[in-house]
Amino acid sequence: MVRVNDRVYIANSGGYGKDSTLTEILLSNDAPQILALPAGTNPSSLVWNNYQSSAKLYYLCKGHYLDLVQKGWLDNLSSTGQGLEAPVYSDDLVLDDYSGEMYFIGAGNVYKVANSASWPILTIIFSQNAYGLGYDADQNLLYCADAKDFSSPGEVHVYRTDGTKIGSFRTGVAPGEVVILK
Repeated sequence: MVRVNDRVYIANSGGYGKDSTLTEILLSNDAPQILALPAGTNPSSLVWNNYQSSAKLYYLCKGHYLDLVQKGWLDNLSSTGQGLEAPVYSDDLVLDDYSGEMYFIGAGNVYKVANSASWPILTIIFSQNAYGLGYDADQNLLYCADAKDFSSPGEVHVYRTDGTKIGSFRTGVAPGEVVILK
């Protein structure tokens, strides 16, 4: 979920089904409205990117396992579906409020979504299996939750945004979310 002023947006991922919508709730009256996405299937992550006053709600879609051509999708609500193709099952879109750059995990890699004059540029910054991704904007660090085999202790790997690994630490079984408290 993402709160933007007097509205809350929720990604309707679809689970094992298919969905290509967001729910928008106006907080003044709790009235939900379903918004159809211009492109993409099963949105999993949302960020409100307000960098340099070009405020946009970005969404990352996982795709669907039964699609003939499986693909993820990154786009914003003000787009007409021009977006960027992402690896299938991409997840955990996070934002650097200071630079407007975004990061996400997919296909055993961590991707950077850099700003450009026309449309964001997608690049792989490092390879790392991750079941969850968190970003500490104050320290400029990415935390990648590695669930390993989902039955033994996992690990969180810590990287700079240039892909330099600076450490790791053990966790409990199957770490899946990384929350950075400020």
